[in-house]
Amino acid sequence: MSDNATGLSSRNRRPYKSLRQKSYIAYAALIAYAIFLSAFILYEKQVLFEQFNKVQSAYDTEARLREVDLSIRYALEAQVAALNRVFPGRGVAHARDHIRLLQDIFEEMLAGRISVRPELAGLRAAMATAYAEPTQQNLGALQRKLGRLSSDTEARLARSSKRRNALVEDFRVRSDTVATTALLLGLLGLALFGTINVLFFRRLTGDVQALRRRTDEILEGRRGVPIPVARNDELGQLIQSINHMASELEKHEEALEIERRKQFHQEKMAAIGTLAAGIAHEVGNPIAAICALVEEIKRTKLTGGCPYIDETDMCNLEMVLRHAERLRGITQEISGLSRAESDEYQLLDLNAMIRSTCRLMRYDSRWKGVELVLDLDNDLPALSAIGDQLTQVTMNLLVNGVDALEGLEGRAPTIDVSTTVTQQGICMAVRDNGCGMDKKTLTHAIDTFYTTKTTEKGTGLGLSLCQSIVKAHHGWLEIESTLGVGTIAKVFLPLDGRHDNQGTG
Repeated sequence: MSDNATGLSSRNRRPYKSLRQKSYIAYAALIAYAIFLSAFILYEKQVLFEQFNKVQSAYDTEARLREVDLSIRYALEAQVAALNRVFPGRGVAHARDHIRLLQDIFEEMLAGRISVRPELAGLRAAMATAYAEPTQQNLGALQRKLGRLSSDTEARLARSSKRRNALVEDFRVRSDTVATTALLLGLLGLALFGTINVLFFRRLTGDVQALRRRTDEILEGRRGVPIPVARNDELGQLIQSINHMASELEKHEEALEIERRKQFHQEKMAAIGTLAAGIAHEVGNPIAAICALVEEIKRTKLTGGCPYIDETDMCNLEMVLRHAERLRGITQEISGLSRAESDEYQLLDLNAMIRSTCRLMRYDSRWKGVELVLDLDNDLPALSAIGDQLTQVTMNLLVNGVDALEGLEGRAPTIDVSTTVTQQGICMAVRDNGCGMDKKTLTHAIDTFYTTKTTEKGTGLGLSLCQSIVKAHHGWLEIESTLGVGTIAKVFLPLDGRHDNQGTG
């Protein structure tokens, strides 16, 4: 069985990973994903915290600007009141009090880290001048600078409010985005992990069920098709072992079947021999009596006796004697079958074995009308072999040849059996001019249990048995065939004396 059938080829075999290792990898991947998700959330949290600080700073700046704006408005109102009271009574002292108040507000602005613009520097000089000389002109100049500072503060307040609103909106959008993204990543990880688990256990369950069906087939005696091995873990190794076990069981069963066929052949030949011995004995005695009586009549006639026997009767007696001698020869051939063949290697006359087997096969009704041609090399050397097993090989090849001639039209059915000496040893060839085989059939011709015949005619063990026997003799079997032309089977046997002491066992 090929490596593709029993497992992964060495070229494409992936590194082994146990189920425990795969669980560790899955757990590590889950931890890594959790770390990634946590890092993402922490990073976004830090970004949101920074944005929150910016929003809070914007609120603080806006609140301080509002305080400054209110202070400036109050200072303007106080300045207007001071201008109206400059000349009556304590107007000068009152104006200086309000200028001192403005100076306090200015220092508060600086302490509050409100950005100082060029207008504040001019305001400080105007306050100093108005405080030194609180005249109408100096107070008016201070009032104008306060007005410009108030307008500038209002503009800054508007910009700060706009920036604060933008920061708040950005914070809201980003927080929503972070929440949505974290939720989606969590769901995606959960879905991915769940899908991988479902696929993994579905595949695992499918492989286990396939393995169970395979073991059931083996227990029921059906070898079936090997399970393709697509895993590189313990289950894959188990599938490989089951496939290998099935392959070895199949080979063992084939070997047992071949040995059973050999034993059956030996028993069959022994039964035929026993029957042949009985027939030869029972038929041989009457034939011997007939031959003796005919010879006695002929001698009597030659000595002048039996005057009632004429020449015609003498011719008939000669014909009876010829047929009786022919029957005697047949019984002697049949008697040869009663001799038990040794199951050990002995020197064998291959040509004599072929002639004897062919004479026996001629009694099969399937050979009616088939021309059997023997082209045997008379200089063929003796061969060290088990005669009964080579007889079985010859019979199987002859049976295949005569089966291939069934229904042949357009040419006379012929089987040629030849022997020759080659550089490799002795070659026995059985050729027929039957239907032949196509390339696919020829490729599987020697495979065990492969047959194109009906179940009544063949089981697919003939050529496989022949190959087993020939291999045990350290030879080989070659099959050549052309569809519509015929087939030739060649058996090559060495002459160097190599053999197994136990035969084909």
